[in-house]
Amino acid sequence: MKKTAVKILSFLMAVITLASACGIFAFAKELSDEQEQIRVETADLIVATARAEIGHFESDVNKFTTWYYGIETSASWCSIFVSWCADNANAIGVAVPKEATCSSMKNWFEERGEYYPADSDYIPQKGDILFMNTATDGSDGVTHVEIVTRSGFVMRSGKKHVRAVGGCTSDINYEGEGYVTEKTRPFDMKNAVILGYAHPAYEESVSSKAKLYAFMDDNMPAIFKYFIAKLKEITYRFNNTNTKALETV
Repeated sequence: MKKTAVKILSFLMAVITLASACGIFAFAKELSDEQEQIRVETADLIVATARAEIGHFESDVNKFTTWYYGIETSASWCSIFVSWCADNANAIGVAVPKEATCSSMKNWFEERGEYYPADSDYIPQKGDILFMNTATDGSDGVTHVEIVTRSGFVMRSGKKHVRAVGGCTSDINYEGEGYVTEKTRPFDMKNAVILGYAHPAYEESVSSKAKLYAFMDDNMPAIFKYFIAKLKEITYRFNNTNTKALETV
């Protein structure tokens, strides 16, 4: 079974790599009016998708983790929630990665030059991905992700805030856990520091690459999805040996 899975996955990866090398999936850096319209519409859709899920999910086994792993599995799911929303907005794999860890998602955007630190001049846009540090032990790194729901900053008492919706979080009063909630996030909240933003290339959501990725993911057997997810998990744990203490945010 494992050998068969490896062969199939290797073949699919080879197809994508070959097509990319031939320029089939090449995109212009400057957006046309049509691409900009697609970008805006997709950003609106991913925000609407996230907002439609606002509520309480009783455990770490829910429809988001089941979608990601292919079977019912318990997991922290803030990154999975972002990926799930992107999938429902037809942006998974090309504009937003399918990832279960915040660090892996951040790295994906950094490699594409689409990540902007909080102390840069970048102004967050609707549909951007918000990265935060919620560690209670003083350790660095990203531990929580959400989707920006409003372009620009929200000013309160002369301080900048960012409006965002996220999963695997507390309710609007910062109590409990397992919620999908929309909050106005301050930059300097205790144990919830904004690190930066990713500006996804949503204009690629209608590309041939996006359609191929969606077809592959939709038709992949559950066991293969689970195998890929666990492989990513093992790789992440191998590269990140420091366990961070997290606080509900």
